[in-house]
Amino acid sequence: MAQLFCGQETTFQALGQEWRVQRMEMAVWLQFQDWAKEILPDPLREVYKDLDVVALKDAEILRELRIRDQKELSRAGAENREPVLMADRYQDWAAYIVNKAIEKKFALVEIGSPEMNSLLKSAKGLIKILQLLLGKHHPEVTFEKAAELFQELGSEEVVRLMGVASGQNATVEKNALDRAA
Repeated sequence: MAQLFCGQETTFQALGQEWRVQRMEMAVWLQFQDWAKEILPDPLREVYKDLDVVALKDAEILRELRIRDQKELSRAGAENREPVLMADRYQDWAAYIVNKAIEKKFALVEIGSPEMNSLLKSAKGLIKILQLLLGKHHPEVTFEKAAELFQELGSEEVVRLMGVASGQNATVEKNALDRAA
């Protein structure tokens, strides 16, 4: 994470004027994270949409396993052996899915998460990061103005600017950018 914040300011020409991009700072990243939280789906909310279906299926499976276990107890007793019971070994999928969604929710917007990497490769994400990086020297820049700049510069140039600002050799697959646009 430290490497993300060792870049420098840079300038570029677009829309008939010079623009200054600030160095990537924690404040910019935190603003990007806040924006990302608004547009990325909430894993917990998504899970809760269908949780009743999963819970009902869990109950159905557990009921069937208990019936089978009762039959197994009878057979094992008749055969004078230890029963092999399954109901107690069944994993409650509803609880498992909720726990995974909770884990995902907290990791969703962390630096390097698949979702944030994907967002940073999308046109929408690049426009937002460009808007935020311009904010220090050009506070009047809106998302729409950043979109105009993005359109004139192209995704590869915005990625290059982001790389200079963050101190990274920023290369993004052209195909990934094309798919995102």
